[in-house]
Amino acid sequence: MTGPLPYGQLRSWVDEVLGVPRTATQKEIKSAFRKLARQYHPDVTGSDPEATRKFKEINEGSCRGGGSPPPSGSHAHANMRQ
Repeated sequence: MTGPLPYGQLRSWVDEVLGVPRTATQKEIKSAFRKLARQYHPDVTGSDPEATRKFKEINEGSCRGGGSPPPSGSHAHANMRQ
């Protein structure tokens, strides 16, 4: 992992991977992350390689946003509405 993404790249990641509009609130972003994380979690999907890849992509992007995934609350997503 290379560290936090610059704001523009993070915003692009949020738009593309989480499928939320550019105008999404922090609450909507957090909800989209949780929904996708549950949907693609290995405990739910078993050994589906595509679901595992998607789950890793979701978590990789959120961690590169500045730390922990959205449920923790301490990362760049909290400051995205600047």
